[in-house]
Amino acid sequence: MCPYHCAVGELLCSGLVGLEVQSSEDRAAMMTIELAFLLLVFFGVTIFGQQLIYWSMYNARRAEEALSAAVEARHGLIEKLCDAEIELSGELGLLEASPSFRAIVGVDLAEWKGTFLDFLVAGDVQRVKEFLQNAGKQGASSCIHATLKRRDGCGIEARFYHAEQSGRSDACKHRLALLVLSNTES
Repeated sequence: MCPYHCAVGELLCSGLVGLEVQSSEDRAAMMTIELAFLLLVFFGVTIFGQQLIYWSMYNARRAEEALSAAVEARHGLIEKLCDAEIELSGELGLLEASPSFRAIVGVDLAEWKGTFLDFLVAGDVQRVKEFLQNAGKQGASSCIHATLKRRDGCGIEARFYHAEQSGRSDACKHRLALLVLSNTES
């Protein structure tokens, strides 16, 4: 039985008993007992509510820690299995790139002013752009084969694996892991 039902039952019972009690001292004693009972119910519900809030916060913190550990494990796996990784903004600007990506494309990214699409050969730009726009949708492919342009003119065939909104910064909308397949001369 919930505390609300107990309080209502107590009030009804005390009201019926209170009709039989005629003296004012007896009524005052009965009202004091009712007040004490209601205060106990109120404090019990308050303490129980505080414990529920504490328990919820504790479990939310544990879930956040577990999610963070899973994301870090996935990032570690990507770093071990793939040749390079990059993080892109919603406008496909480069937010962050691994040192190996810098070495693959042969460009100093600190001075880079373009977008990720500028690293692709002309024939792959529209296809990769559509891939990135549709990547978060249900049933969409999570990888695409495309050719990167190097500064020296060589093309690099690569497979890009996509993970939406999983970067280290809030601005990151796309995280791409790169697996180099081959180098081709242009």
